[in-house]
Amino acid sequence: MTRRFRCCECGHLFVAQDAFLIRLGLLSALGIVSVVAALSWGYSRQPWVTPVSDSVESVSRIVRSGPGVGAEDLGLDPAAAHQGFEQAALAGDPEAQYQVGVRLVKRAWQQDQQFKLVDGINWVRKAADAGHHQAQAFLGRSYEKGRGVIQDHAQAYQWYQRSSFAGNPMAMLLLGKLLADGRGVEVDVIQAYQWLNLAAARGLYDAERERERLQIRMSVEDLVAAQDASRHFDQNIPRLSVEFDDWPPGF
Repeated sequence: MTRRFRCCECGHLFVAQDAFLIRLGLLSALGIVSVVAALSWGYSRQPWVTPVSDSVESVSRIVRSGPGVGAEDLGLDPAAAHQGFEQAALAGDPEAQYQVGVRLVKRAWQQDQQFKLVDGINWVRKAADAGHHQAQAFLGRSYEKGRGVIQDHAQAYQWYQRSSFAGNPMAMLLLGKLLADGRGVEVDVIQAYQWLNLAAARGLYDAERERERLQIRMSVEDLVAAQDASRHFDQNIPRLSVEFDDWPPGF
């Protein structure tokens, strides 16, 4: 670095290097580098900053472990799992879209911010359109109750039906109740009993209780037909054991 100097004896102007400015510049540069390094180190230590490979591995392990298993259950960093699910959801993965959507719905539901449910439901819909049976059941429930979408029992019936044929026990229960009550469709006690019977056979106690209530309304002929239909469908529909701990309580 240079400065202009004036000779004290002759008054002549000349240019020369200024050692003080050089030292000052070097110290300033060193200080900036130190601050940037410190900030970078501190940012990397934050829980939400996770290598992409770790995030993807977290998602992979959770998905392989099946429904009802979370990051904490596998000893994984929840922040890494959440980041990984968001990345996978944006890339079009149905399981990740469902997980992201349900988490958004949970947050809005728990904070009593009903107007924010739509954000989560939109992600759930993407997964449901891709054939994710849990997302289909969840979307059907949203239409049945009018949560995040306009209440539409016909839409609820369609989503429950798609999920039920994929083997989802909760969808079978909810579909059976719709058919028994005639909401969105005409009352059909035989089909209602059939779906409730299939859900009960897959371990849902609520389905067993609803089935017994419905049986009172049925003739002997209807009951025989419904049980025959149940046996037929049971041979052609997958038997899935699905936990629904990921649904918000009361949803």
